[in-house]
Amino acid sequence: MATAAWLLLPLSLLLVLSQVVHGYHYVGCYRDAGNRDLSVLASRGSMSVGKCNHVCTSRHFRFFGVQARKECWCGNSYGKYGAKPSRDCRDRCSGQSSEICGGRWRNSIYTTDITSGMHYIGCFVDNGVRDLSHLGGHGGMTINKCKNICKSRGYAFFGVQYADYCFCDNRYGKYGARPDSECNMHCNGDRSSLCGGPWRNNVYATGLKATVSISATGKPIRDSIAAKVRLMSAAIPAGVVCSSCLITSFRRQNVIHRSDSFPVSQLNARMSHYPASARNKLKALHFGANAKTTFEDSKIDIRPNHASKNTYFGIAHRSNNHIRLGMISTIITATLVHKYNVFNKRVCRKVFFWNRCKNHAIKQRRGYNGNEIRQIDAALQSETMRVFTENLGHIHV
Repeated sequence: MATAAWLLLPLSLLLVLSQVVHGYHYVGCYRDAGNRDLSVLASRGSMSVGKCNHVCTSRHFRFFGVQARKECWCGNSYGKYGAKPSRDCRDRCSGQSSEICGGRWRNSIYTTDITSGMHYIGCFVDNGVRDLSHLGGHGGMTINKCKNICKSRGYAFFGVQYADYCFCDNRYGKYGARPDSECNMHCNGDRSSLCGGPWRNNVYATGLKATVSISATGKPIRDSIAAKVRLMSAAIPAGVVCSSCLITSFRRQNVIHRSDSFPVSQLNARMSHYPASARNKLKALHFGANAKTTFEDSKIDIRPNHASKNTYFGIAHRSNNHIRLGMISTIITATLVHKYNVFNKRVCRKVFFWNRCKNHAIKQRRGYNGNEIRQIDAALQSETMRVFTENLGHIHV
């Protein structure tokens, strides 16, 4: 009877039970296209869901997809072409006919075993003042080797760079993220995996908890501000910025990064350090043991020769009777291209007994129209976000 009952279980339930045993989890059926949703073709031929999971997990990818019966694809993000109904993924796997392996231009997408504990975060810019400040080692580098080094030293994050270098820290991202395509060098100790690139870190979480101050959102204040920078950067209109036709150069002024940690009783005395519009928001911290506030403002000033934008924002939260606050601000000035209207004027002068006339081009200085002002504003915002990204590492609370 027990055997008969198992035979009656639907295929979908058997699939779920299989996932629980193996640790991977089904996400859904997703559309694919020529510019692949999951970027790495890891294997093809005799295919099963478990085999694809093993291949992508061993290469430290967070997601895998099986497609067209026999293809295995790996990646760290998915879904750019959207989800499709489950009935679109109905091809039986070539190596395990009881399992489904996507369809024509359809991926059956799963999370890999790597999503618990250690997991991949992304490709990040590095600089001479290192993003991950502790060198874990170099030579014969692999992702697992770097993870073990950094985890044994108690760090929450590690990065592999330039095929052979390992860095550790409890913070990352002060120079900003880049597309995964810029982290394209194979590890010297494992040619099947990628270890960053020139001044690019593949950053991973080791699985340990970072020992940094946490905001009311559950994230470090610096990381909360970094998320805000990314959000504001994403809001810059695509295709609008035309700095080459309107702006000749940028100049930054007064880059300020402030980190404060103080008792609530000192809040009124410290408010004078912040802009007037921020003070009104900070008053909210007087109320509630876990109050939180964000404050931001920007002003643009366009003159005939230059334009400037003053931008600031910050995040503050109160935990019981203590306040932690991070803020960053700057003024970006752009030198503008002179814009002219050109008129043709006929000028005549008398020579002997007849008039001699010539056409002269006359340039008249004009201002910027509404579309050009929007382009200048977008260019200033883009430069502001770049400066903010460079200076996030100075915020520590």
